[in-house]
Amino acid sequence: MFQGPIADALTHVGQIAMLRRLADAPIRGENYFKAAIEVGCVGSEQAEPGREFD
Repeated sequence: MFQGPIADALTHVGQIAMLRRLADAPIRGENYFKAAIEVGCVGSEQAEPGREFD
């Protein structure tokens, strides 16, 4: 299972991150362990991201 769809998804995420860095628009890091994640809370009602890696 990991060798198929999950590995493919991780590859594409890495490719997108690499292309954003090359375009001078990198994705900023965020600690998802400390993120305020709530079920059904999407869109503009989400909490602001915690930027501890500045």
